[in-house]
Amino acid sequence: MGIIRFEEELQEEIYTALRINKWRNILLDDEIEDIILNPTLEKLQKIVNINNNLQISKVKAILTFLKNSGKDVSINVDRVITKRYNEISGGKGKTDIVLTPKDTTKPLATIDDVAALKSENESIKTENDAIKSELAEMKAMMAELLEAKNAEKQESTEPVVEETVELKPTGNKPGRPPGTKKK
Repeated sequence: MGIIRFEEELQEEIYTALRINKWRNILLDDEIEDIILNPTLEKLQKIVNINNNLQISKVKAILTFLKNSGKDVSINVDRVITKRYNEISGGKGKTDIVLTPKDTTKPLATIDDVAALKSENESIKTENDAIKSELAEMKAMMAELLEAKNAEKQESTEPVVEETVELKPTGNKPGRPPGTKKK
């Protein structure tokens, strides 16, 4: 279904003779690819409305081909198609899928977006290098301060006197004092 297309003037007559009532809902490979790569709510709804195992298998195959060929496919579009495929494979004709605008978002794919990301990446690298050099300077300063402090300690010749304190036993035995028993 949907593999052969006829001239537009003859389509209605031929599909009626073949007893294919919903021929306007047949999705061509190019249309499916466009839906997957450039999703909108209306386009995705066409996929959600599919009730035929053959058609949804064709959509799933095109999705897999696009992903394997390195095309940018939205995770949400993949999720919607896979969920509908699983519903139909499980014998469920009516879908539970409710589309939202987030299902049509697409990852960055334009040349301008890639160039902007590269530019931002370069500026981050520059900032990172500046921070590394500041950190190295601070480490050197800390080392100098520690050396100066150690030198001061060694210069001081006063002996350190340690006091020992002797602890005397108090004479009290551990435990409860006599005559304070619980009642």
